[in-house]
Amino acid sequence: MGDKEPLASIIARHAWQDVVVKPAVSASARGTWRASRVTTHESHERFAAQLLEQDLLVQPFCSEIALNGEWSLVFFDGEFSHGVLKRPADGDFRVQRHFGGHPTAAAPSPRLVEQAARILTTLGERLLYARVDGFERDGDFVLMELELNEPYLFLSLSAGAASCFADAIIRILGA
Repeated sequence: MGDKEPLASIIARHAWQDVVVKPAVSASARGTWRASRVTTHESHERFAAQLLEQDLLVQPFCSEIALNGEWSLVFFDGEFSHGVLKRPADGDFRVQRHFGGHPTAAAPSPRLVEQAARILTTLGERLLYARVDGFERDGDFVLMELELNEPYLFLSLSAGAASCFADAIIRILGA
């Protein structure tokens, strides 16, 4: 699979301190874990073994997610519908429920919504739905993931979301 560069070398080359290692293709943070410059010796075998099974991504750890949570901004037919702030359990960095994460309905700032909407316009396609996941850093939205294929849309966390989704379906079918 992919490049066999050791984890310590990747971390050193980018001058990162803390990283997240995750499968290139995954769902719900399966196979995702943290490492650091300090723990690379202990993480070497885990990384090498996982790399034999699948391609991996190594990304800098973003402390904002552990501290403040990760946003999921849901759009129907290009229009913002609702926001969800997913917070990790104490002592963890993963926001998924099965790791103790807690999603709650939340209202992102207009600036974050506008920045997420701008990301969608770069696709140049009309989309029935999209979920733009990211976090806030110094007032700006930092994209983590653009969910376009079967995302969980958190419809149960927003009273009007199902109706907005139905309206978007009708608009697209009528176009």
